Amino acid sequence: MAPYAKVVSLEDIDAKACNPVPRSPGLVLGNFDGDNHPGFAVLLKDNETGKVIDWQGRKLREFRYVFAIFLGNDKGDFQAKLVRRFSDFTTLGAYIDLQAPGNLRNRDENRDVAISNPAISLVFCEKSTAVYYVSGGHIRTVTIAD
Repeated sequence: MAPYAKVVSLEDIDAKACNPVPRSPGLVLGNFDGDNHPGFAVLLKDNETGKVIDWQGRKLREFRYVFAIFLGNDKGDFQAKLVRRFSDFTTLGAYIDLQAPGNLRNRDENRDVAISNPAISLVFCEKSTAVYYVSGGHIRTVTIAD
């Protein structure tokens, strides 16, 4: 990851494709592992890949993105969990958002999954949504839309 990576902001998001966009599309706060120590998740705009395409009269540049979860502990430190890396062209058609605890329908396995703590949705606008949650110290995934 580049040292100049930045948290994805509203200006980075394709507001038309992603409507509605949360106020903080690249940062989510929560107690994801249920230990009463706050954590956070970030969607970072990393570096350019060098690819440029022409689309509807506009030049779009491709960037690398990083999705990571940081779990707080009783020492005030954070344990980083790299969740996913991907590339996309500007403006970005993805964001993260807080997912409340509860039952979620896993589209891939056609069954319900109970999530007991707040989790993070990674939304690829007009494509898919996956929820990432912590269970037993591991990051788990539930695809809820495609």
